[in-house]
Amino acid sequence: MLKKIIVLLILIIVITGLAVNYFLNLDSLEDEGSLEDEISEMLKELKQEIAIEADVQSTELKWIVNVDPEIKDVSIEAKGFEVKRISEEQYTKIKSFLENKGFERDPYNMLDGTFVGLTGYRKDQLVCTVSGGTTGYKEAEGQWIPSEPDKYDITIKCGKLEKTIMEYQTAHWNNYENEKYGYSFKYPKPCLYGGLPGYCKQSPLEERPRECFCYFNAEDPNSVSLGTYTGTKSDLTGAAFVVFHSIYVDHYSPPAGTDLVNWVKENYAYYEDIPDEINMEIDGIPALKVYTPKSPMAWSQEDIYFIRNDKVFKISMLDVDNKDNKELYTKMLFTFRFIEILEKETIEVIMGDNFPISLEANPTTGYEWEVEFDSDYLELVNKEYIADSDESLVGAGGHRIFNFLALKSGNTSIKFSYLRSWEGNAIKTQVYEITITE
Repeated sequence: MLKKIIVLLILIIVITGLAVNYFLNLDSLEDEGSLEDEISEMLKELKQEIAIEADVQSTELKWIVNVDPEIKDVSIEAKGFEVKRISEEQYTKIKSFLENKGFERDPYNMLDGTFVGLTGYRKDQLVCTVSGGTTGYKEAEGQWIPSEPDKYDITIKCGKLEKTIMEYQTAHWNNYENEKYGYSFKYPKPCLYGGLPGYCKQSPLEERPRECFCYFNAEDPNSVSLGTYTGTKSDLTGAAFVVFHSIYVDHYSPPAGTDLVNWVKENYAYYEDIPDEINMEIDGIPALKVYTPKSPMAWSQEDIYFIRNDKVFKISMLDVDNKDNKELYTKMLFTFRFIEILEKETIEVIMGDNFPISLEANPTTGYEWEVEFDSDYLELVNKEYIADSDESLVGAGGHRIFNFLALKSGNTSIKFSYLRSWEGNAIKTQVYEITITE
């Protein structure tokens, strides 16, 4: 009898968990459905606008997300339709319709051509392409007939990108973590690490190797800087991105509760125009951006101030009026994250022994632990996830356990980073110092 009751309780728990999981995921399913309905409804409105009959079908859409250092595109599921021999007026209405919906032309997804052209339109992560052109030469009953300049054959496709454009464009950038102050950001590849070498400075700009166009210096965690050039090789512009905190000036470590706006006004009265209130955020933390226009003696500049753990930080960006520089800075600020740096822990182990490391984790959030270690000293035997005891609570966390084997004696370390693989920035870091004895 007792066994039957236990089995019945287990079945109730499992069914309850599945039911909760279903309802928790119902919103996401509805969101996916609503998006598909939104695209279908938009295409239906477009057909009415240009007064045509066409079947909307599922298709695939290629979208260029990055042109630096090379063209890269992604394939996304889309809906669309083909329409033939429409008038120039109808063709113009397609452009007007998308623009009235809030779409903007995307410069990366443009192809000029009389017979085969393409125009890409983007509104956040929603994208559409309008491809085709004038009718061109067509074969009719074995004969070639000339094009009709006032008639167009068009294919329209719309879909949604899985990530934002900046997430795609920064996905493969280098990631820097400042373990002293607990922040990270990404910067472009390839970049020399450290100061600019002498051989780079000795060569004329147009003759320098590619790596000389970018350097990243983080030897001093109090002043981390990126120096690079943006634009084409015939029209290069210098850019600088610096994250700064002074350990030599007391007011850079103000008392808790300090008003940031007043702090900037008291300490930087030489600014021509300091905003009277917070005007932006850095990874959710209030920040103050101060713009300095270009003068005969200096480039334009933006300085961003924020307070983190009772310390004032300043991000300075040079020549912000330049379009290419502004695009670079926007991407770098987009990747700026605050991370939790945990104290280093020490583990002593005997060579040949296995030892586990257990870390709190919750895979349902998309975050996972990535691990770095020296394979000369350690081998990762396996890893497993153990949920918390209350398994009926859908979405609850647990522990990710890494089992290592000590291969040889000496001192080494293991670094764990808690992140989403598609973002690259860790929100938590854990370091273990490992001492292996014989």
